[in-house]
Amino acid sequence: MAPIKVCAVLILAGTVFVAACGPKTTVIKPHFVLCRTITSEPSGAEIYAGKTRDNLFYTGGKTPHTFTAVEFLLSYYQVKRSGYKESEIKALPPATRENQALHFVLEK
Repeated sequence: MAPIKVCAVLILAGTVFVAACGPKTTVIKPHFVLCRTITSEPSGAEIYAGKTRDNLFYTGGKTPHTFTAVEFLLSYYQVKRSGYKESEIKALPPATRENQALHFVLEK
């Protein structure tokens, strides 16, 4: 019967190390975690997002909210809150190295 190898993952200062029991250790290139923060005035608005302006879906989040990923594609955002007009739809360009933020001001 072959011995069972146990693996552990450690994320430290943006670098991911994967170590396995035995003679071989593999180092994976670091991935930077990016943040995309959506805020609104007033807060508590539902966040809608999508790849196109015509296909937005409810993300399940409310403002203020920060999405995290190793890369963001072009995305469109809109926020909605009961008692306020729907916000305009805003686009955020692709991101691979910098955090991004959008702020919406809702009108009665």
